[in-house]
Amino acid sequence: MADGSSQSFSTLKSINQVQMNPLSMPLVRVHSDDFDSNNKVDFYGIQIQLKTDPSLIRKVEVLGTFEYYVSDKLRMRQIGMINLSVDCPNGASKIVTNGKIVLNQ
Repeated sequence: MADGSSQSFSTLKSINQVQMNPLSMPLVRVHSDDFDSNNKVDFYGIQIQLKTDPSLIRKVEVLGTFEYYVSDKLRMRQIGMINLSVDCPNGASKIVTNGKIVLNQ
């Protein structure tokens, strides 16, 4: 926030309960695509819409977890985490970014 305060939101209720300045629940949309029809997701699209004045935003941090299964050489369930951190000193009405997650066995 422009005044130096910070707001946050979590999908975990216990984290939101200890926040001094909680952010109202954002609108989150997720979609996935399998471009080569091999029944494995090739692309995830995530859109997050915040209910706040865009000129007050100074930094956006997104943490997400996902699980996947390793089965070619041995059978294991794995959990991974992604982190997106964007500084926006002049505010932000829209942030577009992309990246790649490569999971090798």
